[in-house]
Amino acid sequence: MNNFRYLKAHIGRTVKIDRGGPESQEGTLVDLQEDFLVLKGTGDSLYYYQITHLKSISMNSQDGFRGRSHNHKEDLVEGSTFEEVLKNSQYRWVRINRGGPSKTEGVIEKVENDSVTLIKNDEVITLPLFHIRSIVLEVEKDDQT
Repeated sequence: MNNFRYLKAHIGRTVKIDRGGPESQEGTLVDLQEDFLVLKGTGDSLYYYQITHLKSISMNSQDGFRGRSHNHKEDLVEGSTFEEVLKNSQYRWVRINRGGPSKTEGVIEKVENDSVTLIKNDEVITLPLFHIRSIVLEVEKDDQT
């Protein structure tokens, strides 16, 4: 995290992760931990990015700090490491990697031995943690029946 430690002072600002491509995302920087950061994107989606996979982080130099209009920390999954966040998301529906060939989704069954196991329909998917760039937790919606 040494390269991105300066971002702590920018929590609450709009940032863009990567310059383009399937993992690119713009949103409000909500949290920065040892090996991951959290963005609030459009809607109420929270994107957890492993710092080791970040290519760039951009901020508009003309965009002043707006402060926090909402404390998104209450919506965060607890954990000081990316692996802890995954473990604390057990039995939740997640999207892993925003795009490209490694994009998948499912319910986290378990996290162990540096891998995560998802259940998607009749399929059991195991992914090494190192190859997970980001996760998006599905926002729970009210039943509209």
